[in-house]
Amino acid sequence: MMAQHQKIYRGWRDRRTRDTHVTVNDWPLCHVGSHATTFEWGYSGSGPADLAWSILADYLGSEEQAFRLHHFSRVRAQ
Repeated sequence: MMAQHQKIYRGWRDRRTRDTHVTVNDWPLCHVGSHATTFEWGYSGSGPADLAWSILADYLGSEEQAFRLHHFSRVRAQ
């Protein structure tokens, strides 16, 4: 069994500007999705949805596969 490369995701809000930042292994996380202009968390909305989609895409290495999983989970939650 091969060991997978560990990914560490970190998010924080700048206290001065209130901007959110998300990194994976200390590199900026690529924004996937079209619902929001920034990442967010802590509520049910477009910013958190895009963050979930972006983390899935990064972890899986496929925007298409992440879209299918993300869309499936949103449809099932309704």
